Amino acid sequence: MTQVPTTQRSDIHPLDQPRYGFGTGALVWDRPDSDTEAKKMVRQAITRGMHWIDTSPMYGFGHAESRIGHVLGGLDRSTYLLSTKTGYVMTAETAAAMKTSDPRVKRYPPRDYSAEHTRRSVEQSLVNLGTQRLDVVFIHDPSVTDVEAIRRGASPVLQRFKQQGIVGQVGIGLSSVDDALVLMDALKMEVIMIAGQHTLLVQAAGPLLHRCGEAGVEVFLAGPLNSGILADPYHPAPRFAYRPASQCWIEKARRVAEICQEFGVSLKAAALQYPLRDDRIRMVMTGPATLAELEETTILADSTITSDFWKALQISGIYS
Repeated sequence: MTQVPTTQRSDIHPLDQPRYGFGTGALVWDRPDSDTEAKKMVRQAITRGMHWIDTSPMYGFGHAESRIGHVLGGLDRSTYLLSTKTGYVMTAETAAAMKTSDPRVKRYPPRDYSAEHTRRSVEQSLVNLGTQRLDVVFIHDPSVTDVEAIRRGASPVLQRFKQQGIVGQVGIGLSSVDDALVLMDALKMEVIMIAGQHTLLVQAAGPLLHRCGEAGVEVFLAGPLNSGILADPYHPAPRFAYRPASQCWIEKARRVAEICQEFGVSLKAAALQYPLRDDRIRMVMTGPATLAELEETTILADSTITSDFWKALQISGIYS
């Protein structure tokens, strides 16, 4: 059995929560300099106030957690917040299938929300990350059909880890607003990470934000660039929701880009800042793939955007 570090703490980490977090899903680990660059990125993120590090056993074809753990080794644990996920089953076989699938379409491994898998997943994450505690564990990509499996399996296990002080908060991370609404009613969740559903292109998260506000559930917004289309809607093959973007999304993104150009505003800056205009969103989880992208993100997140620009977007009917 995996040896799990123990701790007497039962409260969430006292470090202030940043407005922007550093998601590690886009990091590439097969370059010769990947460890060196990742180390620079993590330390730069912490130094620049983007000190929430989010990862998953699935990221990096199953290698991200151990590599992030290596990068975090030697850093003062009080200087960063750390979250990971549970649900996907990563094996050599599932990793190989992900690597050999059509690169235009993101492929996912099978999911398992049983008690046994959840326990083993969290224990292995603690070892991989070299830590005694996780500030949040997200149940990864659940749907309404998984409610009973989570209620019987993953949820009680995560609550026990929380009682032991090993996990600070328990949440769900997904991209479906409808599923999130059902799951938050059925399960005891403290935080929800919703991907790509409250952005310059998509404003579908309104009902979820309202429900979370009433219930006191924190909301993190991941995927503010909608898989890249809001980084460059003029790319020869822009992507939306991890797939090639349809023409309607390309046209809408380009209309936003035109208004940005008219006001001298960076499209990426507007995309990063838009979600936080709603006070119910506590943090935006970014996903830079390189040190240059991280540096750009920290600059654009702090850039000034006038109210005239936001009014012009609203008048245009692009968002309400």
